[in-house]
Amino acid sequence: MNIERKLNKAQKTFKTWKAVPFKEKQQALKKLAKLLDDESEKLGKVITKEMNKPISQSIAEIKKCALMVRYYAEAENILQPEKIKTEFRVSEIHYVPKGVILGVMPWNFPFWQVLRFAVPAILAGNTVILKHASICFGSGNEIEKLFLKAGFPKGVFQNLEIGHAEVKTVLENPIVQGVSLTGSEKAGAEVA
Repeated sequence: MNIERKLNKAQKTFKTWKAVPFKEKQQALKKLAKLLDDESEKLGKVITKEMNKPISQSIAEIKKCALMVRYYAEAENILQPEKIKTEFRVSEIHYVPKGVILGVMPWNFPFWQVLRFAVPAILAGNTVILKHASICFGSGNEIEKLFLKAGFPKGVFQNLEIGHAEVKTVLENPIVQGVSLTGSEKAGAEVA
């Protein structure tokens, strides 16, 4: 699937995903956490194959991800509208999702770095497009499969197998409303 099609899918999915109740999103996260626990050895092997991390560390990374996902699956909804006192009759603060968020992630913790950004973004009602490190395309694909297996709609999380040169094309697309980058100063400067 090309970049434009994936971005359009993410945007189309965002329009419905943002309206899904918080508790319903949390139910899908509970399933995601269970999948991470149940498939930790298989997923750990993907990490080890891609980046030569010892298998015990790879499995530990997956288990840590499951704990973090479970935390968000059980968290209080802090995104509810809040009434505040002002000189006006009614004043409220509303938290609204931005839309499609691009994640540009590094190789060193191929599941953790992605999920620590993607899970709260998705729980808040956004959709995510991932540009993973080029040695971690397998991890990115496995994460996308996990979201689908957990019951998230197609388009909530998508992995792009693209190089650095193509990131500019994604960033310049008006569908992309935000970016989360974990990387070097050089990478940050290029994205900025």
